Amino acid sequence: MNMMVGTMAMAARFSPAERLTIVTTVLALVHHVDHVLRVDSDGWPFRSEVTLFSYSFLVYGILAAVWHARGLPWLRVGTSATLALFVTLTHVWLDAPSAQYVTWAARPEANWLAASSPVLGVMSVALTFLVPVAAGMVFVAFVRSRGV
Repeated sequence: MNMMVGTMAMAARFSPAERLTIVTTVLALVHHVDHVLRVDSDGWPFRSEVTLFSYSFLVYGILAAVWHARGLPWLRVGTSATLALFVTLTHVWLDAPSAQYVTWAARPEANWLAASSPVLGVMSVALTFLVPVAAGMVFVAFVRSRGV
C-alpha cells in the first residue's frame, strides 16, 4: 500500500514529461554502464584517454537543464530537442549496434564480464535503440505540454 501511495505522490508532483525525463536518465545511466563494461568503447574517466564517450557525459548536464528549467517552458522544449537530436545522431553514426552485439556475443576479451552472450548483445542493442526513443518522447511530451 505504501508503494502505491508513493507512486501516486510522484505522479502528482511531476508532469508526464518530467516522469519521462526520469526514465530517460535511468536508461542513459544503464547505457553508460554498458559502455564501461564493453572495454573497447569507453574512455575518461574510466581510462586515461579522452574519447567521444567522455563527452557523452554532457547528456546529464542537458537533462539537469531540462529538469531545472520549470519556469522556462520553451527552454525545456529547446533543450529536450537538443538532447533528442544529440542522442539520436550519436547512436546512428558513432555507436554501431552491430559492434555492440559482437562485443557481448563473440568477444569475451572485449568486455569486463568476459562474457560470450548473445542475450547480452541483444540487450545492449535494444538499450541503444531505447535511449534515443526515450529522449524523443521527452521532447514530444514537453512540446505537447508546452514545456510544463
